[in-house]
Amino acid sequence: AQALATLQESAALHTLGLNFAANQVGDAGAQALAGLKHSTTLHTLCLDFTDNRVGDGAADALAMLKESIAIQTLSLAFATNRVGDAAAQALAAFKESATLHTLSLDLTFSQVRDAGAHALAMLKDSATLHTLNLKLYGSQVSADGIHSLIMLKESRIFHTLKLDLVDN
Repeated sequence: AQALATLQESAALHTLGLNFAANQVGDAGAQALAGLKHSTTLHTLCLDFTDNRVGDGAADALAMLKESIAIQTLSLAFATNRVGDAAAQALAAFKESATLHTLSLDLTFSQVRDAGAHALAMLKDSATLHTLNLKLYGSQVSADGIHSLIMLKESRIFHTLKLDLVDN
């Protein structure tokens, strides 16, 4: 993953999808990819860390992608990993992005609980985000956390909102 982080130097790359599912990228590899925030041409980024032994540190590092001046569409998959409330709180910082309009976060079978759900609900305050897809299938969010997530509908600019809350 560290070698792939040099893709930020590409002068023509607009779309990048990297699927690391069922590997051992770990937090260090995910953290290296946070350097993609420096790309000035990358508009669409999809990173899949499903079943990769990543934890809150990886999500915290990748939340720095909010500083990108180019990324408009972002998909991050952390399914079946050790990410929890701290990761959700870090990822909620995407509300501060000046360019992001489409965000997909897959936290399926994670350790996210109500505190993480409350943090993710703050994405409704984004000034640029109009499409949000949150997958929390099989996480540990109670009715209280789900209520917070339902409040995402209060966003004034969301056009599309998809919440996967099965088996909570």
